[in-house]
Amino acid sequence: MPNPTFFSVLVSKPTGTLTFNCTAEDGTLLINQVVFTGDSKLALEDSAQADYTRTNIYPGPNIEDLEEGLQDALYDYLLERIGDEEHFCTFIPEYIEYKEQKEYENWLGDMEKFVGKK
Repeated sequence: MPNPTFFSVLVSKPTGTLTFNCTAEDGTLLINQVVFTGDSKLALEDSAQADYTRTNIYPGPNIEDLEEGLQDALYDYLLERIGDEEHFCTFIPEYIEYKEQKEYENWLGDMEKFVGKK
């Protein structure tokens, strides 16, 4: 049985970014939490400073603590953006495995260049 896959989906607009922290398991998408960041640049920036600043943003409640109607609305909103749930939830772990393998191959190549041939 495959392990659950944890990932995030970011939906950005000029007015902010929603970060859906999710789990994919057995072809099913589960939303764990939705974080709103009013500054889209901050939400998308890949730096240590941005990571640190994001730690001070209220992450919102766990999804199961929200009213059922709001849970459903957030789920529907995300599904409109990702398309077929089962296909998406199958793709995510496969892509993660592919990406990990490519990173590993690149790392091996870098090690060979560094310590290998003169």
